[in-house]
This record gives sequence, C-alpha cells and structure tokens, in this order.
Amino acid sequence: MGYNPSSFDDSPEDGMSSFVAMHLRDNGGGSQVDDRMECPECGKDVKRKADGGAWAHKCEPKAKPAPAASAGTSPGTVTADRVIAAYIKTRDEIAELSKEEKRLKAIQEKRELWLAGNMDQTKEIGKKTLEGSCHFYKFVSVTVADPEEYKAWIHEDWENRKHFLANAASKEAVTQWVDDGNTPPPGANYVTMRKVRVVRN
Repeated sequence: MGYNPSSFDDSPEDGMSSFVAMHLRDNGGGSQVDDRMECPECGKDVKRKADGGAWAHKCEPKAKPAPAASAGTSPGTVTADRVIAAYIKTRDEIAELSKEEKRLKAIQEKRELWLAGNMDQTKEIGKKTLEGSCHFYKFVSVTVADPEEYKAWIHEDWENRKHFLANAASKEAVTQWVDDGNTPPPGANYVTMRKVRVVRN
C-alpha cells in the first residue's frame, strides 16, 4: 500500500511539500534490511513498529537541485547558463499551453456544433438555461480566392474601391527588395533591430 503526497497540504513554514508518509511492511517502494526501511521519498532510514505494522515519520521530499553555478560564482548569482535554462524551460511551458489551447478550442467547437444541432431540432434561434444562454449570430469570413481578379476589379474604380485593400506591407517582399540592394519602398516603414535567439543544446 502506498501513499499519495498530493493529498496533503503544503507546509507554510518552509514552502516544501511536507506530509506524513504511512508505509506498510510490504511497501515495494523502499529497501528493507531487517527491521529498518529507507523512505523512497526523503531517503530517511526509519524503523518499523515492533508489532510489524505500519510505521510513520515526517517526510520532506528532496528539493530538486538548482543549476550548478559556474566557476567563481555564488549559488545566487545570475549567470547566462541559468538564464538560458530558465528561458528554454518557459518556452517549453508556453508550447504546452499552446497545445492545450488548441485541444480546448477543438472541444468548444464540438460543443457549438451540438448546440446548433439542438436548436435546429427545437426550431429555436436561441436557448436560455440556468447556467447561461446561447444563440445564433452571423459570422463572416473573407479571403481572396483569385488575387489578380480581385485587384483588377478594384482598379476598375480605384477611387471608390481602394478601401477594399488592407493597408499592410508584405514583410517578405520588402525584406527581399532591400536585401537585393534597393532602398525601402516609399511610404513603408522598414526597421531592423537586434534580438536574441535561444537554442537548446
């Protein structure tokens, strides 16, 4: 029989997870020699009760060691090694959050489809419940299927149709234009800046 650390509260004194671990004689998680056992969580050598039943002790899991300090630096010194390690760790966490966001959005889309089907069945355009409400609304998506045809239509009456084009510059086209030795196009803001890219070893 094992124990579940998550069922205990965090210790307010030192911020470490502190809990009472109850181990039985046949606990497969620790090594046992005669009447003593080593806790697999904190490594303490603890004696079993004389009656052969469960034994208990205050168990504090070992904290994960911080990244080793570079030569000549104290444990609390900020180093490039530590900052890069923290950066990569956070980037991985952001990537996991993005995956979770995509998963949750897919679930929400399925729920929207279910609600749409439910309202179609009941011939409703909206539904109100104790938890909230839902209703149909008009969603519009506009994309260019044929760029040449679309631009030709705009240029037929430029003064009255030029607002059909978004005022955005193509980053790729302008960058290639400048890389080819030309000056930035008139009316375009072309700015370069130095940034840092972090790569995992």
